[in-house]
Amino acid sequence: MNDRIYPVFFARLYAFRKYINLAFLLVMTSGFAMPASGAVAENIPDFEAAIARAEKWIAANPATLDDGGINDIIDEGVSLYVLSNLTLNQQESEQYTAALREHMAQLEGMPAFRQFASEQHRRLIDVYHLLLAAHLARSAGVPFDDEPGIIERARQALMTTPYCGPSVRLTVVILLDYLGAQPVLDMNYLREAGSIAQLARSGNQQPLPGADNPSAFRIAEFNLYAIVHETVVLIDFGRRPVPPWLNAHRDVVREKLNAGVKWALERANYDLLAELLITLRLLDTPESKGLRDAVVALAQAQQPDGTWGESVTTTRANRVRHTVLTGVQALRMNGVGLH
Repeated sequence: MNDRIYPVFFARLYAFRKYINLAFLLVMTSGFAMPASGAVAENIPDFEAAIARAEKWIAANPATLDDGGINDIIDEGVSLYVLSNLTLNQQESEQYTAALREHMAQLEGMPAFRQFASEQHRRLIDVYHLLLAAHLARSAGVPFDDEPGIIERARQALMTTPYCGPSVRLTVVILLDYLGAQPVLDMNYLREAGSIAQLARSGNQQPLPGADNPSAFRIAEFNLYAIVHETVVLIDFGRRPVPPWLNAHRDVVREKLNAGVKWALERANYDLLAELLITLRLLDTPESKGLRDAVVALAQAQQPDGTWGESVTTTRANRVRHTVLTGVQALRMNGVGLH
């Protein structure tokens, strides 16, 4: 099998959209649960065009082993999984699931992925991505042949890897639970040690710092990402309802993420901004002027090629792709309802 995976569905979707009119685009995107809005139409960008530009870039720049690597390829699968979860049209949901099924089957067929999956990883973030891939594959109906081995190596990694922060451990344990495996660590303990629980205990009284305090700035940025990642995994990227534990902390999480939206926008961190907007929608956050303005700003910040430029936070070799994948999801989930 060729070691290059093409996001086939995005390519087909872009090619299709080139020949359809705006009215049909509205029908296509109305299947998502998006808010109504009192925004003035002439003050907002063309969200359908922004979405199409991003999809064109995704289709033309698929992740490969040489461009983005395995983690970017898995993230392409996450995008399809989110689409299959959030569309309200059953036929479209099945199409996204079929595209995800093809994507994950191709991933499993890559010798480099099979080698990566067979290793005993020392970094839990690698274990997280492997379990995430296994979860996506099973959800799409094509479980990996080596899923039991991936699970067992993940369980061993939880017991032997150096401490790396509670949020990564928590998300690894949640994914093990989704895969029906005993997680070896107590989920209740990890939840209470995680970023959401710490936020709830603090009462969200710590304001987000300014750029004049670089150390506090980086910690705040990391903490916002941690809250986002805990939240989206607990909700299974939109597939599951908000669980009772998270629901008990929903208001304080919304408050923090709302503050983070303004903070990320002021710093032109569009990757973080998109993740915050997605997570707030998954938490059924009431619409506000601040959120409407942020969605508009995200669309206006898109570059002519469909990207948002290089991310200011990612450590990946490809510093562009992740923001495109998250940015287009944020626009799908929030943008069209502004018309």
